[in-house]
Amino acid sequence: MILHDETIRKNLSESVCHKDILNNVDIENVWKLAFRSGNVRKNKLGNIFISGRVVNEAYECIKDKILVRGRLYGGNFFISSHPYSLHLDSFNRADVKDDNTTVYKNVVVPLWIGGSDFGDYLTFFEQRLIDYGSAFNQGGSTPYGESTYQVYNDYSSLQFIDRNGEDIDQKCNSLPFNLQHRDKYLQNIEYTRLTGMKIENSFEWKPRDIIIFDSVQIHASNRTQWSNKMGLLLKFGIDI
Repeated sequence: MILHDETIRKNLSESVCHKDILNNVDIENVWKLAFRSGNVRKNKLGNIFISGRVVNEAYECIKDKILVRGRLYGGNFFISSHPYSLHLDSFNRADVKDDNTTVYKNVVVPLWIGGSDFGDYLTFFEQRLIDYGSAFNQGGSTPYGESTYQVYNDYSSLQFIDRNGEDIDQKCNSLPFNLQHRDKYLQNIEYTRLTGMKIENSFEWKPRDIIIFDSVQIHASNRTQWSNKMGLLLKFGIDI
């Protein structure tokens, strides 16, 4: 897999949440798979990630309900006790292999939410970046010492693109987010996380829903009351 600019740009689309696609049996079958086997790692924030064959097994359980027909190339289960700042879930530089494929879509499957009936939101931004998996640490708001992604402490010079594959004016990347127009669900996200980003969509974290977005799309999460949540990330590639 490589970062093929032309193919990525022509396959971008708006993020979408498909409601009530899975049933309770689907959810039970999928989340339990994570604890059968797999490669487990954790970070200093208390978040746990499970990868390996169990991800493919989970996909097989629900693939007929996922409206993405790319090639599954990776992903992981995750159990989060801390929200994520700005990041994109592309593939890693270390995994480059010229096999005539490039990144396409990612799918997030919410599996549970603990400590609250309200799952808060995943916020997807208009900005995409043709790059490897990345975190954006503007203002030093979040520690990324153990991140497997590359970290940008200053993203003012990066060339973002929009959902149509067009370059976004560089001057827009450094504009402050307009606090007067943010919706109530963003009140608990730190301002420094959102500097220069334009909101495309926000979707509440609800088990049974399926969220689909571009592999190179920047997004973030927030928290008010929940104590932990579990989800499944599936990564799809496409032929060049």
